[in-house]
Amino acid sequence: MNSTITTKNKRIDSLDLLKAIAIMLVLALHVPLYHIDFIEQPTASRVFQYFLRLLSEGVPLFVTINGFLILKKSSLDVKKHYIQCAKLFGLLVFWMIAYIVIIGRHELLSMTPSEFFVHIFQTGRDGGSKYTGGLWFLQYLFAVYLFVPAIWKIFHDDFKLFQTLFIISFILILGRNTINLIRSALSISMETPVLDELNGFVKRITVWGDGYYLVFFCFGGMIYHYYDWLISKKRLFVSLGILAAGLAFTFGYTLSKLSGTVYDQTFNYGTVFTFFIMLGLFVFCSNFSSDKNIITKTLSLIGRNTFAIYVIHKIIIREIKLVIPEYYAEHRVLMYIIVLTISTLFSVIAPKIPIVRKVTSLS
Repeated sequence: MNSTITTKNKRIDSLDLLKAIAIMLVLALHVPLYHIDFIEQPTASRVFQYFLRLLSEGVPLFVTINGFLILKKSSLDVKKHYIQCAKLFGLLVFWMIAYIVIIGRHELLSMTPSEFFVHIFQTGRDGGSKYTGGLWFLQYLFAVYLFVPAIWKIFHDDFKLFQTLFIISFILILGRNTINLIRSALSISMETPVLDELNGFVKRITVWGDGYYLVFFCFGGMIYHYYDWLISKKRLFVSLGILAAGLAFTFGYTLSKLSGTVYDQTFNYGTVFTFFIMLGLFVFCSNFSSDKNIITKTLSLIGRNTFAIYVIHKIIIREIKLVIPEYYAEHRVLMYIIVLTISTLFSVIAPKIPIVRKVTSLS
């Protein structure tokens, strides 16, 4: 199935690299690193930054890696899994409160209990809490984890059924997304009543809602199952990943030019382009070894500590902005490096402090 996967001390170097890439993409959005308005300022730099922004979808990659790692397990202790679910939920609650207390400390004393809980429950909602919004990934990951035992059992007991369900979900979710992209393109010059209704029709028969995270998670299982075959076609899938990135950019750039405003920078989240980009990344990184040089060792270090980096980086960004707001806005690349460095150092120190380790690790 996947004899080409090599491990060191129970870790897979290529997945550590992919996790490092994923968390660095997340930080790039949260700093934020990019100036993407190439309509207002039509320079090559702005165009390139828009291209990079479209590729900076770390969350789908994180969920796909989770699916790969969990579904590759030869056994799954359901009781231990739900204990880990409870721990994940506890960490989510802890960090929601911590974000409100630390990031919102200047408004905390004037905050009513009702407002406090509103911030808690707005986590993960579009346009939600200005304090806890960055934790939405943990919320959705928890939701996926609740169904993992059933997904794992189908994957191992009846892979053909798993594959069938994945294909159905993929077609429905990606089909609806594709309809929306076509509708966006056509709506620049015409009304799209048929596509509007078709989108609603597909939405109604997709009983699990958006379902992106379940599809991403199961996609990780599909990659694991076909890993050897994918690696044997490495050049093909790397090329398809590059082509998908180019097509995503061409779509966004063209619609931006036609409409006279920068097209939705988040549109590539969950598109068919993203799936091929992730496939390309998986096979491209397959030969990665963490012990080649200082750069590979650093990337592996980041990949091993993504959870701690994820939960702390928003606090670090907030504190730097408060101290040097003008300098922060004018030196994005430097700020990105500083945030990544401090977050990584925190992730290395955290395990050495028992109390901090408990709230910065899922293990």
